[in-house]
Amino acid sequence: MSFISKWRNLYGKEIDLYPWQREAIWQLGGRTGLVSAPTGSGKTIVAYRWAGLETPWCANRVIFTAPIKALSNERYLELRRVLGEEGVGILTGDVARNAGAPVLCMTQEVYANAFCELPEQRVVIDEIHYMIHNPDRARAYAEGIARTHPQSQLLFLSATVQTRSLARYLERLCQRPLVVVEHCERPVPMEYLENPVRVEEVLFDLAPTLLFVFSYRGVMELARWLRRRAEELGVEVDRAAVRALAREYLLRNRRLWELIQGGIGIYSGGLLYKEKLLVERLAREGLLRAVVATDALSLGINLPVRTVLFAQLARPTLGPLSKMEFLQMAGRAGRPNLQEVGFVGYFPTPFEQRGYNTGELYEELRRKPLENLCVRPFPSMRRVLLGASIEEELQAIESYSFPKLNRRELHALRQEIEFALKRIDLARSQLKLLGISPERFDRLIREIYFDEFSVTENLAFVQTLLLEGKLDARKEAWRVMQEKGMDGEILKKLLQLRRFLKSLPKGKVVALGVLDRIVGELDEFVLHPERLDCVSQMVPSFG
Repeated sequence: MSFISKWRNLYGKEIDLYPWQREAIWQLGGRTGLVSAPTGSGKTIVAYRWAGLETPWCANRVIFTAPIKALSNERYLELRRVLGEEGVGILTGDVARNAGAPVLCMTQEVYANAFCELPEQRVVIDEIHYMIHNPDRARAYAEGIARTHPQSQLLFLSATVQTRSLARYLERLCQRPLVVVEHCERPVPMEYLENPVRVEEVLFDLAPTLLFVFSYRGVMELARWLRRRAEELGVEVDRAAVRALAREYLLRNRRLWELIQGGIGIYSGGLLYKEKLLVERLAREGLLRAVVATDALSLGINLPVRTVLFAQLARPTLGPLSKMEFLQMAGRAGRPNLQEVGFVGYFPTPFEQRGYNTGELYEELRRKPLENLCVRPFPSMRRVLLGASIEEELQAIESYSFPKLNRRELHALRQEIEFALKRIDLARSQLKLLGISPERFDRLIREIYFDEFSVTENLAFVQTLLLEGKLDARKEAWRVMQEKGMDGEILKKLLQLRRFLKSLPKGKVVALGVLDRIVGELDEFVLHPERLDCVSQMVPSFG
C-alpha cells in the first residue's frame, strides 16, 4: 500500500488527486519550484509528494515552514498521526519536540536562524505570499531563502498573487531557476452575490457563513447581534455537542461560551490559542451557523464555510483591503466534498470606516486588478549592533526588496536606523552617569538585542540587567499581566517575553519556570500541542 494512501482529507474522505495535482508533481520532479493555486485547491498534497513523504523514509530531512505557529502546530499534529511520534518534530520558538526527526515543522524564523545553511534538505515554504504584506516578517523569509544551501531544494506554496513577478523575485533570492506551476481554477466554483445579504440568508440559505470585520469591538457587537437574531429566528443548535467540545478544550471564556451556544463563533487575535482551535473545530463539526472574524482568519486556517461576507472592507488605519487580501479572504468560500459552490458577498453594518461605503468598495475590489508585487523588509538593528554598517544594512534590505528601493525609501530607512542608534547612544550616556562603562553597555546590548522588541523595550531590559544583574521572569510576567488587553493579546506578549528570556545567556534569568506556569494556566495547549490529540478527532488534510 502506498504511504500516501494512508491519508484522508480533513473530513475523512479518501484522497483522489486532481489532474492539475498530477501534472504539478510531474512538472516539479523534485526540483526547486513555486506552486500558485487558489485557497483550498490542494497545494499541500503536491508538497507532500514533492517532499517524498509517500516513501517512508525520505533519505534526508524534510522541513515545512509556516508563517504562524498555529499553522506549524496544525501541520505537526497532522503529520504526527501518520508518521508517528518519532517521525516528525516541531520547532517554533515556543515549542520544541523531537528536533532530530527526519521531518520537521517550524516557523520561518527558526529555519532562517538554524537550518537554512544545512545541505541535502527538502524545504516546503508555505504561504509565501505572507511576506508581501508583513514587512516585520519578510526579513526572515528573504534571509532564509537567500542563505539556503545550494544542495537543498525549495518548494514555495502561494495563493493568488502576481505569480511571474513572485517567481522572478524568488529566483533572485535563491540564485537558481524555479519550476513554476500556476493553477487558477478553483475546485469549488465561486459566485459573487450582487445585492447586500439579509440576516435570514446569513443564518439559513447561505450558512455556514464567515463574516469579516476588522476590529474586536466590531466582531463582538456583530456576533452578539447575530446571536440574538438567531434565537429570534429559531436557529437550532446541538447544544449538547457544543458543550462537550467546550469542555474538552477547557473553555473558560464566558463571552465566547454564550455565543457558541447560539451557533455563532468569533475569531480574532484577542482569543487564546485553545479558543481559536475550539471555534475551528465547532465549524468543522457543522455546529456553527456563522463565524465573525478579523483578518486573523485570512491565513491558512482550516475553517469550512459556504459563504464569505464582508461586513467591512476598510481597516481602521490601513484603509481598504488590497485585491490580493480580498481574494485571499474570499477564497475561503466553498470547500471540496462539502459544497458545490461558494458564495461571496457583503453585509452592510455600522462598522465600516467613516468615509467608506461597503457596497461601493465591494464592487470596486471585484473589478480591481491584482496589485504589483511589493516586498519591503524591516531593518535589523541587531545586525547593525553586531557590526554591520548602515550602508551594509541598507544594501541587505535592498537586496531583499522587490522592486528595488527608490531614493526616498532608502533615505527613510537610513533615518530610521540613525534615530534608533541615537536612542541607544543616549541610553549609553545616561547609564555612564550611573557608573556603567560604555564598553559593558555595548557588550550587553550586542549580546541580548531582540529584533521582536522595539528599541525602547530592548533598552529597558539592558538597563535592568546592568543595574540588577538578572531578569526576574516572574516580575516581567507580572508586568505584562497588568497591561490592558484581551487574553489572547496578553498570551502573545507572554510568549514573546518567554522567547526572549530563553534566548539569554545562562545565569541572566531567574524563575523562568514560573513564567511557563503562568502561560500554562492561561492556555493549557499552547506549549503542549500534542495534548490536542486527546481532544481532536481530526484526520490529515490537504488544502
